[in-house]
Amino acid sequence: MKNVSKKLTNTKGINFIKWDANFIFLILLIFGLILIIISPTIIRQLNGVGLLGQESYLNYRLANLIKENRGIPNYDDLSFGGRYFIYAVGWPVFLVLFSTLTKLSLENTSIILPIFFGLMNIIMFYLILKNLLLRRLQVYASSFFLLLSPAFLYLGSASSATVFIIFLLFLGFYLQLTSKPINLAISFICFILIPLFSYSQGILISILLLLYGLLINRKRLKFLILTIFVISLIYIFYYINYGGFEQIKFNVTENFSVVNYFAEFGSDYGIGIFSAFLAVVGLIKMKTNKLFKVYLILLSIILLILIKYLTWPIFYFNFVICILAGYGLVVLLRFKWESKLIKKTTIAVILFGTFASTFLYISRAESFEPNIYLIEGMKYLAEEGEPYQTVFSHYDLGYYINFAGMKNIFDRYFLYAPKPNKRYADSRAFIYAEDLETINQFLKDYSIDYIFIDKKRYNELYKDKMVNRYLPFYLDIDKRFRLVYKNEEVYLWRVYSIDD
Repeated sequence: MKNVSKKLTNTKGINFIKWDANFIFLILLIFGLILIIISPTIIRQLNGVGLLGQESYLNYRLANLIKENRGIPNYDDLSFGGRYFIYAVGWPVFLVLFSTLTKLSLENTSIILPIFFGLMNIIMFYLILKNLLLRRLQVYASSFFLLLSPAFLYLGSASSATVFIIFLLFLGFYLQLTSKPINLAISFICFILIPLFSYSQGILISILLLLYGLLINRKRLKFLILTIFVISLIYIFYYINYGGFEQIKFNVTENFSVVNYFAEFGSDYGIGIFSAFLAVVGLIKMKTNKLFKVYLILLSIILLILIKYLTWPIFYFNFVICILAGYGLVVLLRFKWESKLIKKTTIAVILFGTFASTFLYISRAESFEPNIYLIEGMKYLAEEGEPYQTVFSHYDLGYYINFAGMKNIFDRYFLYAPKPNKRYADSRAFIYAEDLETINQFLKDYSIDYIFIDKKRYNELYKDKMVNRYLPFYLDIDKRFRLVYKNEEVYLWRVYSIDD
């Protein structure tokens, strides 16, 4: 009897040790997860670089305007030289509400919220894959590749509406997997909120939900059609209130290159090349769920087309890549290799390459846009320039110019912008002007006070061109243009009148 008692006692002790070990592992895993997600932000903050990405500065400025106005203003004095305040204001409003409730500054709010929702997104990603009854190893592997993917780390570091939209999508998608009415109601609310945060992403998600209902879950088709119908009503409301908008006739990704969307080739928010390789393997070998495979293929085609014109689809495509990469890794692990040594070496190279690529990416966070040189240029412009003066630059730098308190000619928010095609055509004529008449006309039409350019855009605009024929030539010889500030990457000219 004593022996039995001892055995029971020992068994309880062993179970406690196992539970304790699992708990410690879970804590370490969560700590590691948080550490990886916050690493790019920590590196940038320690080096005084500030917020990450163009959208962070747009959203910060819009949130600040809403806060100062104590409501959504009617007019934006800075963007496109002045425009009606027609933005997808969901994220800026959310920043203001969170900042007001927590008493945190808008800057700190812009740092904390992306990290939090980045963490929530990977948790929701894991739960969705688990509920889709995928193999446990595949779920773990896909989550692993997502956590280490550069696009995901960027998403959790930049104050962009996309990180919250993906959270709404994942939460709504996860809740509709159940049959509880309350869950379906919350799922419905999550989906219909998305257009308030991004007009274009709302359309993509409507297509995504429709394909899901048609191909994978016919039981939810009526619910999803109702959801899409309500989302459509929101767009009709926008159209009735704001009317149509001028469709842009130029390519905003004119320097598009496939290699720019791989982190290993220098992209700020690209996908990992090792994950992409495994995704191809996973796609080729996926045979168990053909409709799910068709769904992923259709989604990938749509996203690859959009990536040619927009930047945010890369973040959605990254989730597809990670799902397939997880499956691809499982395929390689279970494949009957002729040599165990080759198998172990191949898997080790892929895993080590993924880790190395991630840590190299994190180490580059300081150089991501805006880098320290662009920040210093903005500071000079804000301190030395007069408020509401007009600065000409590439539209990629438009948000930064507005953040410095200056008007731009145009920026990346073309939706409902005043005459974007004319402004683009006039700007191209100015950039490649070969005579003073064209230059003078542009300076007069847009009342230019400064010309702001960085090395990256300069190289994009004038690569393979003889710069002594165009605007740079006149910036050097014409006394109206005086170089008032420069550093290693940024140049700022003050434009004076002929009399000065």
